[in-house]
Amino acid sequence: MARLNGLVTISRRGVYWQLIDVSGPDVLTIAVSNQTPGSLKDVLRRATVPGFWPPEGNEYGLWTIDLDVMREHANIALSSSSGFPPWVGGKVLVQPSVEGGVVRFDITSEMLA
Repeated sequence: MARLNGLVTISRRGVYWQLIDVSGPDVLTIAVSNQTPGSLKDVLRRATVPGFWPPEGNEYGLWTIDLDVMREHANIALSSSSGFPPWVGGKVLVQPSVEGGVVRFDITSEMLA
């Protein structure tokens, strides 16, 4: 699993990304700490966060994530996207889950097929 962890900046105008927990090729988890789907949606309204589009209505609906943009952004922000599984690419619709104050988007290769 590769996990791209997002931390909302103090100004709440952006998200700082950190690639962690690289241990297997089957899942990419994008997680944003100290948020709810609603508060993350509010941040995204005010900030430019490449590759993320919340749903128009209920924040628990399907979010659109452009994995190519996320990989490119990781290359710039993290100096490498080598931890991304090779199948990561394209756009995906994914419903968030919340676990201990962390909004998680778990993405598998089957979701891209």
